[in-house]
Amino acid sequence: MTEEINKLRQAAEQGDDKAQFALGRRYENGEGIEQDEAEAVHWYFLAAENGEVNAQFNLGYMFASGRGVPKDYDEAVKWFSNASDQEHAGAQYVLGLMYEKGLGVPKDPEEAVRWYYKSAEQGDIKAQIKLGQLYLNGVGVEPDDVEAAYWFKKSAEQGEINAQYELGLLYSQGRGVTRDYTTSILWYHKAAEQGCDRAQYALGLMYGSGRGVAKDYTAAARWWQSAAEKGNAKAMFALGNIYEHGHAVEKDTVTALSWYLKAAENKDTDAQRVLGFIYCNGTGVSVDYGAAVKWFSLASEQGDAKAMYNLGLLYKDAKGVERDIARATKLFYESAIRGLAAAQFSYALIYYDGNETEKDYVIAEQWFRKSAEQGYANAQLMMAYLYYEGHGVQADLDEAQAWVDRAASRGHEHAAELRRAIEVRLALSRVGFQSKRKRPIE
Repeated sequence: MTEEINKLRQAAEQGDDKAQFALGRRYENGEGIEQDEAEAVHWYFLAAENGEVNAQFNLGYMFASGRGVPKDYDEAVKWFSNASDQEHAGAQYVLGLMYEKGLGVPKDPEEAVRWYYKSAEQGDIKAQIKLGQLYLNGVGVEPDDVEAAYWFKKSAEQGEINAQYELGLLYSQGRGVTRDYTTSILWYHKAAEQGCDRAQYALGLMYGSGRGVAKDYTAAARWWQSAAEKGNAKAMFALGNIYEHGHAVEKDTVTALSWYLKAAENKDTDAQRVLGFIYCNGTGVSVDYGAAVKWFSLASEQGDAKAMYNLGLLYKDAKGVERDIARATKLFYESAIRGLAAAQFSYALIYYDGNETEKDYVIAEQWFRKSAEQGYANAQLMMAYLYYEGHGVQADLDEAQAWVDRAASRGHEHAAELRRAIEVRLALSRVGFQSKRKRPIE
């Protein structure tokens, strides 16, 4: 034991709280003495009892992490509270975390905000970014994008990379600030240069779309490469896309597939869905419906509506799986309630045809209408036919004509045929004669 440590121990044993704290740190970190976390806790405790604020904070940390003592959140809260009452910014921030997560205290988002605020006002960058996130999401406070931007900026100006990214995102979206792509890029750059993969990916998007800068796929690819090397799945997908389409690089389906696979394996739903299409269509690979089912299934499990719909088609058509109309119907429904027009049409068609389930024109009309109102031409034609024949709705030739006109404006190849039939029936109705017509070809 060095002379310096001996002097420190003598002062600590005589009740000097600063020496007690310093000796505790030496034991905690093994500085000039053998590391001993239990001994560190002993000296922190003595110093904390004497009111030494940093010892109170460190003692709270030791109890919260179970270092040198059994983990005890109640004791941790006690010591963080003592330090917070002495305006220790770090303790105030951690106490906010304890209230936010309900560790050693009942979960209380509003109390968490109160402590974060105290810490943030003292300049704690973690508390500032946390406040920004809470105001952005309305947790413990009313949502307030302006206040969120204020606190992100406070933290970002101190170099906090996540705050810099969040501030760049707000400027890009125009949330809480006036939309300004140039300022957005400035903050993205600051975060990206510190290694923030989310900022690197976002910069790639800005260069790839030409927002705030001249469009430059080479620069986009460079930033996406940096983000992908850090494991950013969205950047991996973006790289796959530029190799597939030959943006700033020579078109290379093999390299594109490699990046899509890496992104998909990192649970990127876009990549999983695109791989499903690649294996369905045989783009750069042999057609493999089994692989398509695999990737569409994984994307579907993450709630991707397009993947659900296409997986439903594979079950309906027995491609890569045994035919299962019940499964297809469920997938169409799950996709339809997420707003995908093609799925809404397919779900409606099952109830309209009644081949695999009981025919139900009311359900069919409901979903044809949802799809048609999104501009889906097949559904618009079916709405015209429903009004033409009075299936699920009161027959109405004027409504039928309005819907067939909408389908025609979308270029539906059978719209003209149904329009002629409607015009004939309208003419005949004027002389009191009604004709019958079979359902037109879809």
